[in-house]
Amino acid sequence: MTVVAICRDDVELVFAPEAACESALVREIEESTTTHEGQQHRVRLQTIDSDVLRLVVDWSIDPERCLLSGLSREALFRLLEASNFLQMPRLICACSTEAAARMEGMSVERMRDYLGVTPDDVPPEDGDGEAGRDPSSNWAPFSRVRKNTR
Repeated sequence: MTVVAICRDDVELVFAPEAACESALVREIEESTTTHEGQQHRVRLQTIDSDVLRLVVDWSIDPERCLLSGLSREALFRLLEASNFLQMPRLICACSTEAAARMEGMSVERMRDYLGVTPDDVPPEDGDGEAGRDPSSNWAPFSRVRKNTR
């Protein structure tokens, strides 16, 4: 079966077999759909533009050739968002590693600016250094502030 993605900008792209193997979402679609040999299954991806999906497919075919270092910050983050939606752990890791490399040596303020994090997005601390957020929030893994005890 062939999976055809209809992107947010209404462009249709065929998932190359390599991209289909990388994506848990596409594999799940293939496994849950009963089709005959050579039949296409069309999937609307409302959150992914065709330029980003082309990057996903290019990276899936040849990760060494598709250099993430040449992407703009916006393109890298859009690719990371798409790889998360498509459930592609290796691409998520590659994008995250590239973003981390770009932030190496930045001050906290510069990192916040780079990531688009405003002070309102940062959980407040109480007197014990404990973030005043619900532990079930998205900030839960980062909710404890470590104090230097030296």
